[in-house]
Amino acid sequence: MFMAVTESVRSGQSVAKQAAGSCFVPGEAPAGALYPWVWLCALLLAVGFLLLPRIAVAEELDPFRISVGVLDQSAAEQRAAAEIGLLQVLTRITGLKDVPMLPAVRQALSTPERYFDQSQYRTGDAPGVPVTEAVRAQQVQAAGAPDLVWEPPPAPALKLEMRFVPGEVHQLIREARLPMWTANRPRILVLVAHDDGLRRRLLTAEQGRELGFALRQRAAERALPVQFPDPAELRGEDGRALVSVAMVWNQDWEQLMSVAGQLGANAVLLGRVSPTPTEGWMTDWQFRLGDQTQSFVFETHDQTLIGRQALDAVADTLFARFAIYPGDAEHIQLQVGGIIDLRAYGALMRHLGDFDFIDELDVVAVQGDQLQLRLRTQAAPDRLLELLTYDGRLQTGPPSTNIQYWTNDLLQLDWQG
Repeated sequence: MFMAVTESVRSGQSVAKQAAGSCFVPGEAPAGALYPWVWLCALLLAVGFLLLPRIAVAEELDPFRISVGVLDQSAAEQRAAAEIGLLQVLTRITGLKDVPMLPAVRQALSTPERYFDQSQYRTGDAPGVPVTEAVRAQQVQAAGAPDLVWEPPPAPALKLEMRFVPGEVHQLIREARLPMWTANRPRILVLVAHDDGLRRRLLTAEQGRELGFALRQRAAERALPVQFPDPAELRGEDGRALVSVAMVWNQDWEQLMSVAGQLGANAVLLGRVSPTPTEGWMTDWQFRLGDQTQSFVFETHDQTLIGRQALDAVADTLFARFAIYPGDAEHIQLQVGGIIDLRAYGALMRHLGDFDFIDELDVVAVQGDQLQLRLRTQAAPDRLLELLTYDGRLQTGPPSTNIQYWTNDLLQLDWQG
């Protein structure tokens, strides 16, 4: 008995359907022993919810959700906030610091309200959110003379929260022929060591308020999942410190990547900050994801720029590695091994459904623990491989020797769960 199932994913939505009764005996059944997956046919509809893809980005990091500080609930402020929100979302999804004012973008900004389907006003502190020009003028007036002790800008009392529609935003990006940076992004642990000329210490969110504010603000603007930990988060269950200043300054990657894994991160950004003779700051940053490390060095007199420069460099690095450039969509054959039961199948399909660079996904055939898929994407084959394997849940494997569907054009991966 041979099984064929089709699972389609379009614009983030999943439709599970059974083809030709889901289970059938074709005229020319493939040779070789088949894994007993007949039970999947009976259970497919009953557990269909397992197969539906979910958004991988946590709600607070949803790149399509944006809050903008407004002065009041007037139509003018709402329109200004909607324009700022749409540009912010385009920055997040395209990966471009400055979105070019192409005709399609200008047209969209003339009617920004058509791109979001949820909005509500909220009150209370909202530090670090973008604000309208009216709010910015109010903040400048309220700030007065600069204090000796740094304080964050006054938070707007009112903000408009909007949820932009992914499908509409993606369509705008395609029409403008802008690149797209997938929303499934690595979680980054930020560790900073500070040398004031007398001693070195590890800066935490509590100690480095100015740096922490700038890091979180820029991370939100570019939709980077960043952890700048508090002291309690850097201690183990026995109360001992997981990270020392020496580990950061000496770049003890083995230990630091282990700590990152314990804290739920899969990338690390290390910073070493030291004063310059001109009363400025020299910053040396190292960013590691997987086995690749990038270095950035900056000098500035503005501490708020330290965090922004570092996060921009990280975002640009990830953009260069994972961005998808506009082009014609292609169908690619993918074979995944290690699918030993329904739980593994559901986990794989949810994982693939998280990827916004996959426009369509069809399950073509099952044999043994091998699942053959056909997907439609604008990602080039090399970029697709990078996107699918960077987090380690899918890994490259040797070509199969016992599956009848293997060809040189078939990408083979192993599911690690």
